[in-house]
Amino acid sequence: MNQIIHSPIKTLKNLTYTILIISILTLILDPSVLLYLFFFDAIWFALFLSYGNRKNRFWLMNSLTIALGSAIAFILIKLLTGCRVRSMTLPEISLLSLGALEVLIAAGLCSKKAKEPCRLTGQPQLYEERKHDMERIRQYIQEFEILGINAGWGMGKSFLMEHLKEDSLLREQFAVIQIDLLSCDLDAVELILVEELEKLFRQERVYPEHSRQLKNLLGKNEWISLLGELVVGSDTGLSASFEGFGRELDKLNRKVLLIFEDIDRIFQQDTIQKIFAISEKISCENLHVVFQYDS
Repeated sequence: MNQIIHSPIKTLKNLTYTILIISILTLILDPSVLLYLFFFDAIWFALFLSYGNRKNRFWLMNSLTIALGSAIAFILIKLLTGCRVRSMTLPEISLLSLGALEVLIAAGLCSKKAKEPCRLTGQPQLYEERKHDMERIRQYIQEFEILGINAGWGMGKSFLMEHLKEDSLLREQFAVIQIDLLSCDLDAVELILVEELEKLFRQERVYPEHSRQLKNLLGKNEWISLLGELVVGSDTGLSASFEGFGRELDKLNRKVLLIFEDIDRIFQQDTIQKIFAISEKISCENLHVVFQYDS
């Protein structure tokens, strides 16, 4: 099985890029020690608020590398431009102490993995005559990574799936994403899928390392390509990025259930093939896919 590995080569690469970029910024902006420490602390505080937990060990390790490179570059440029070593002022000592504490906490979060318990939701009301169908579909969803639900128009597929999405037994195991193919931009279905999965990661304060890489490859967020290379790396293709994104789902407290509605009402053959290909690529133990259709 492929695993995310914190490569020493990539660490050195990130460190080198960070030193180069921060050195250029320091030469251009010439910030004071107090201003540098203020922004250093503020950025780390924002990162902790967003993604400060043990599920993001790999990302935090990369962030620590970037922080180290930033400090090295700032000190080096200051010394090379004629600044003398002096005693620090009280505000500088305070900010430095806070920054050191934040870095120590981040290093501690990198030490081991931890999982939080699953959240439970309420049990919705169901019609008696559909309980057997509900139990059967729930069992199939739990057992199979890709499932097709075939029924004629008006037979209650959508009605049943709406109740199933709120079923307490299913939601103990799955977070549900439903994509209505008739109301979304079919040319950007990959981006829609990635963004919907991103929402789940954000809800649990987990940083998806392959998400930015995927969106770059799919034509979005070009302005962060260089920064994305520092944090994620750019040596993987679209297929590998989808696979890596799928592996990251084990950081979530629950598996993911992805429901595609009305796939039979999409007439572009290449779009249907694209949806099937993406589903096959990302479906795994942690992500199950359901297609609703009328053959």
